[in-house]
Amino acid sequence: MRTSFNYWVHEKIRWSELHASKIVLVDNLHDWNVIPHRKAGDNSTPQGVSAGFADGSVSFCTSEEIFKKTAFYNNIPLWPGWNTPATDDGPGNTVASFTALLTVIPAHQ
Repeated sequence: MRTSFNYWVHEKIRWSELHASKIVLVDNLHDWNVIPHRKAGDNSTPQGVSAGFADGSVSFCTSEEIFKKTAFYNNIPLWPGWNTPATDDGPGNTVASFTALLTVIPAHQ
């Protein structure tokens, strides 16, 4: 059983304020090294991301597009410290990048 997930309420105070299509629970995306679902080795590209939505549905996004070094959303880098463990600067350390990543995942289902 894995217990490493990120919980995000999109700056809403009550659960009822969340739109059903918003991701509220997602695999740990704090930095590159902790992302699960890899094919081989610790530094391989992740194969997907599990996401739970406000309406209770769950999905697994397998799009390679969200893991590309050059992936951006509205000029915000999704992976500011992409595959550079020494920087420890993944989307979990940058609110704008983390929010952008949660916006992009549902579009790539």
